[in-house]
Amino acid sequence: MVPGKRNVLLLLTALLLSLFIMAEEIYQRPELRAELLQKMAADQKARNEGDWGRVKELDHEHSKFLSDLLRDSDWPRISEVGPDGAKAAWLLVQHADHNRDLQKAVLQILESYLPEGEANPQDVALLSDRIAVAENRPQQYGTQGRCEEGHGWQPNEIEEPQYVHLRREKMKLAPLHSYIERMQQFCN
Repeated sequence: MVPGKRNVLLLLTALLLSLFIMAEEIYQRPELRAELLQKMAADQKARNEGDWGRVKELDHEHSKFLSDLLRDSDWPRISEVGPDGAKAAWLLVQHADHNRDLQKAVLQILESYLPEGEANPQDVALLSDRIAVAENRPQQYGTQGRCEEGHGWQPNEIEEPQYVHLRREKMKLAPLHSYIERMQQFCN
């Protein structure tokens, strides 16, 4: 990992934790928020360090935690755990590739939260595309891709690509060409 990227990620983790301290009393489920932020920090630390054994272990632990959460209550809304807590929950389910049923269940819930503003549309788009690509189906938003020799980062197959800009706009995603440019850094 590039040292500058690690420092930025550590700074972001510290910022998220400081936001937790400031917002602890604002949200309806502060304990859950704290736990989600802690789990996200552990997830990101293991990934940033390239500790893939630990990543796999955490992905399974977090998947069980999220499955238990859904069984015992409901998926956390932004108003309950804050935008950062909701982002942490999404990140954990996004990394639960071994548990596609969990990802699909959460996607349905997040889609139902969109009209109320209780889910981030970008998170919904990313999870939707991740599931589609894993199931060998065309994605809707072009968020999942791969590095191709001589071409850099390229999105996986997109359903009706002539309309991808409209779908991305609806989900508050940057234009596809901008996203592709941003993703090039992962191919170097």
